[in-house]
Amino acid sequence: MMNYRIRIFTKLLILLPLLALLCGCTAAEPTFNGTNVSQATSASVDVLETAPPTDKAAVTTEIAESASTAEAVTVSPPTLPETTAEAESESAQPHRIAVPRLSGQTRADAEKILQDAGIPYTVSEIYSTQYPKGSVVKLQFYGTLDEESCYINPAYPTEVIVSLGGRWKTNVTAVDEKRIYLTFDDGPHHNTDRVLEILEEYGAKATFFTLGTYIAVYPERTKAICDSGHLLACHSYSHDYMKLYESAESTLTEIRAWEDAVEAAGVSLPQTVYFRFPGGSTTDYMARDRYEEIFWAITDAGYYAMDWTCANNDRYLNGKTEEQTLVEYLVESTAVTLNSLSWTPTTPKIMLMHDTADETVEALPQILEYLIGEGYTFGTLDELDGYWVFQ
Repeated sequence: MMNYRIRIFTKLLILLPLLALLCGCTAAEPTFNGTNVSQATSASVDVLETAPPTDKAAVTTEIAESASTAEAVTVSPPTLPETTAEAESESAQPHRIAVPRLSGQTRADAEKILQDAGIPYTVSEIYSTQYPKGSVVKLQFYGTLDEESCYINPAYPTEVIVSLGGRWKTNVTAVDEKRIYLTFDDGPHHNTDRVLEILEEYGAKATFFTLGTYIAVYPERTKAICDSGHLLACHSYSHDYMKLYESAESTLTEIRAWEDAVEAAGVSLPQTVYFRFPGGSTTDYMARDRYEEIFWAITDAGYYAMDWTCANNDRYLNGKTEEQTLVEYLVESTAVTLNSLSWTPTTPKIMLMHDTADETVEALPQILEYLIGEGYTFGTLDELDGYWVFQ
């Protein structure tokens, strides 16, 4: 009897919802912690349904408003060659192509090399301090470059400017990645004596880019530089930018005045005079259209121009943090600028410092200990037997 009642009750439970639907009845929705369950579910997935507008004007207005607030993004994919099995293979695995370096070629010879290789290119007139003013070839192809060869790769449209008979302003390369050339500018100075003592203590050699005006004041310190086995070099006579860079002839006059000061101090001139542009070869104090003339005038006169490739930044303290002492900053700058050359092992490591800077004298022992700990040895710039300036 009991089982019969249970079966009847179960059937009623099944039929009641169906009857409610047929009668148009609405059952109360269940809640959880006072919140309607269906509402909570809708909110949790952030669904918002609205009827689409039927008014054309409303639609136009809505589109216009959306366009005015949207950020415009334009994507211009590179133009690639037509896809072929060969191109796909080359894209996956670049190949060398026999294209000689074009530096030093005449325009006609360079164009013939490009034509024989089947490489599309254009010829344009540009000016760069790296090349004499005039015609150069702008080489355009699909691929990548390294220091020795070109590679085909359709995924990389590449454009390269190459020299056509120009003379490079760098003719030296590093013979030893762990050879460093310490240089000190603006002396001789009363600090020079202490710098020489520290260098002697650590067995390090350096190049001193000196000023003729200071040589006249400190002839004995000038002599001490040479007697200690360091290289005496020229940083102009006056360091007067306006006078120095007025013309190629005025630059040569300054260098020759420096030579006169050296001889007046009773010191023999070095076999080759190395010259460093005050402010560097890219200084804003020298007009760019004049630089080309000045550089080649001093080079053709037998002088070697030398910029720098790393520095302790004793003249550039903007990177120093409040927590650092000056000594800590100079040692860190030495390490950071040296490490920045790791990608170009053939670039000589020429470090700029100033013996006129008290903080450099204080930091010099730590700088030398760091360099020695990293395996560096020390040389003078006449080992390079050439010139190196910023391109």
